[in-house]
Amino acid sequence: MSKQDYNKTNQMAIVILSNQSVSFLKEVHKLMVVQISQSVFGMQIQDQKLTPSIKTTMKFLHNLKHHQFKIILYQNLTVFQFCKYLKHHYFKLKETQS
Repeated sequence: MSKQDYNKTNQMAIVILSNQSVSFLKEVHKLMVVQISQSVFGMQIQDQKLTPSIKTTMKFLHNLKHHQFKIILYQNLTVFQFCKYLKHHYFKLKETQS
């Protein structure tokens, strides 16, 4: 195997690793939606669909070291919140204003 072929396989491994970390972040967002505000938490209790898991969310937030990941995390969380709760009037109004 030549040196050039060896570098290409390493680059492919890095791409696969970054895709896995992004999918992990998306899974955490689903748990954090309940924690974003009290109104969302009240809607979840009335619908009886999800149980909040505060401990898992907090441990993940403390493990984030890079500022860029925190920004991506909060931006995606807000978008997911609007997508999930479009049936509620509060989020329809807030989505049209932004």
